[in-house]
Amino acid sequence: MRIPDLTEWALRLDDLSVERGRGSGAVRAVDGVSASVRFGGALCVSGMTGSGKSSLAAVLAGQRGPDARIVGGSATVCGISARYPGRARSVLTYRVGYLAQDAGPTLNPDMTVGDVIVEPIVSREPRIDRQRLEVRVSALLDEVRLPLGASGKFPHELSAGMRQRVALARALV
Repeated sequence: MRIPDLTEWALRLDDLSVERGRGSGAVRAVDGVSASVRFGGALCVSGMTGSGKSSLAAVLAGQRGPDARIVGGSATVCGISARYPGRARSVLTYRVGYLAQDAGPTLNPDMTVGDVIVEPIVSREPRIDRQRLEVRVSALLDEVRLPLGASGKFPHELSAGMRQRVALARALV
């Protein structure tokens, strides 16, 4: 698979519509959104609870699942179609760090915090130098204001806020 080149645009949305749920219970969470953001730019999405902000973020990050899917229009993120990513989905999820609101509780309970953080790197580069990984984990823990000792702990040993910061460190990877 050829990895798509980065384009001038980080994000291009054209009449994008996103649905949550399936069948008769499906709800149009986002309807007709258009926007363009260059690399280095920013896009602010605001709205009331339940207005579709998280659904929009999830589909743009390449997240799969029945919770949200693109049903109309187009979305290109880092040169990759978010609606039809095909085999480029892994590149999309690699290029876009996504942090769900409830990411802390979804951390793998059988992995240490350090392993949770580096799992996206190890899954793509299994033979990476472990010492480099430890340095990376230490830097990320410091960045999200967690003690270095958290690396060897399991998620259930941390508070909910600390687990959310572990999820943030993982997204930053």
